[in-house]
Amino acid sequence: MSNVNGVTCLKSEPYKGFWIDTNINEDFQSEYFSIFNPKNRVHVHINKKRAAMKIVDCFYDSHKDNYGRLIRNRAVELAGYKMRF
Repeated sequence: MSNVNGVTCLKSEPYKGFWIDTNINEDFQSEYFSIFNPKNRVHVHINKKRAAMKIVDCFYDSHKDNYGRLIRNRAVELAGYKMRF
């Protein structure tokens, strides 16, 4: 368990080539998840584990229109692009 800038990482687990970290923000006592792409060292945050898994699934899916805008934007950010629309 590590503590950096008021954030505690509870556990890390691999999922389809990415790492999904479970974090606790100590200021607000809230749990959130970080998805880390080890190939280009980019990460994104989301508040639910199921949504984190959907982001990774969307990253690999060729039919990205099956997902909502938030999931698509985060999946594209994992590839190294910033998308806000």
